[in-house]
Amino acid sequence: MKHSLLQDDPRILNYITTMGYLIPPSTQPYNLTSPTIDPSQGQSKVVKEILKYMKNGFFVECGALDGEIRSNTLNLELNFGWKGLLIEGDPKNYKLLKEKGRKVWSSNACLATSPFPHQVIYKQKFNLGKILGPADNFELLTNQKEGNVIVQCFPLYSLLTTIGVSTVDYFSLDVEGNEYEVLQTIPFDKILIRILSVEYIHDKVSKDEISNFMETKGYRVITTVTNSRNLANDLIFAHKSVIFTGTIAPIIT
Repeated sequence: MKHSLLQDDPRILNYITTMGYLIPPSTQPYNLTSPTIDPSQGQSKVVKEILKYMKNGFFVECGALDGEIRSNTLNLELNFGWKGLLIEGDPKNYKLLKEKGRKVWSSNACLATSPFPHQVIYKQKFNLGKILGPADNFELLTNQKEGNVIVQCFPLYSLLTTIGVSTVDYFSLDVEGNEYEVLQTIPFDKILIRILSVEYIHDKVSKDEISNFMETKGYRVITTVTNSRNLANDLIFAHKSVIFTGTIAPIIT
């Protein structure tokens, strides 16, 4: 699907539903490798501190990988009763994700880099998978040695509207270089996202440009989370409606 429709157009929402782009929470037992360990590199710790260890929140994690490795939301789900939506564009990763038995919504799609649905050529490479370009780039598509496939993308607002969600307590965004473009598609006047972690290291713009954009939407930087092996390079944002008067030193793992 690739049309310039409004993000909440009923035709988009119906397409998402009928074509199976939103899968309900699993009813199967969890199938986790290390269920007692928080696999996040520090992002979930910051989120819990800012939100005062709140229970029963709602998260979105885009770049969900296999649903466990370095997941920023698994601990919130298992220990704090959060619900949510996991988004993973790589079909191979998504297959692994579904096998984990996560009790949240999931979608084998990309978040759109334009404010309408579109298709892209996606490079499948586990944690390094990413959007390569538009779906009509035949040269990229036929480069099978890289495992390139066509993947459908939807705006975040379209996916959330389909499941009736207008408030997201935590949004984890890690898509290997398209974070700024994804953020620009979000109608922040229609959905409230309280806390975000945004990877910046691979983006086409600087982290200052990302911060400046988010400031215009009512957000401030609380801290950063980095890792010596580049497993995390995130800005942590809080919306102005979130009451947090403390300070959190940069987290380095």
